[in-house]
This record gives sequence, structure tokens and C-alpha cells, in this order.
Amino acid sequence: MRQQLKTPAESCTRLAFLPDGKQLLTWGDKTMRVWDLESGTMVRSFPVPTVNCLAPTPDGRFVLVGGDGTFRGN
Repeated sequence: MRQQLKTPAESCTRLAFLPDGKQLLTWGDKTMRVWDLESGTMVRSFPVPTVNCLAPTPDGRFVLVGGDGTFRGN
């Protein structure tokens, strides 16, 4: 299935699929977004200042982010 995501300009410079294959993480314009791939809609967004790389954990509950060297945990 092919899906187009409606993202703001400059808002997708990093991306990763969640392990379930049904959701996608994108990062850009200092915002992390979670997308539902079936519907093409954004599920949630939250601020993340700097992302050099990102990877979801195998269970999809957390995202590991390499950024500016400052640890931020929630």
C-alpha cells in the first residue's frame, strides 16, 4: 500500500519505522511525530530539540535519540 503523509515543510529529516510496521517516526523542525501508516494521519507530536539519529526499542515503547549530548528522559 502506498501512503502520502501531509507534513509541514522541513519537518522530515529523520525517520524510523516502529517494530509493528504500522507506525512511522519522523523528526524535523525540532518536532518528533508519530504517524499511522494505514490512514496517513499524525498520531502525536512532541518537541525534541536535536536529533542526529533515532531508533525505536524492539517493543516500540521508547525511542533512542542521538542528539546534542544532553540526556533528556521521560
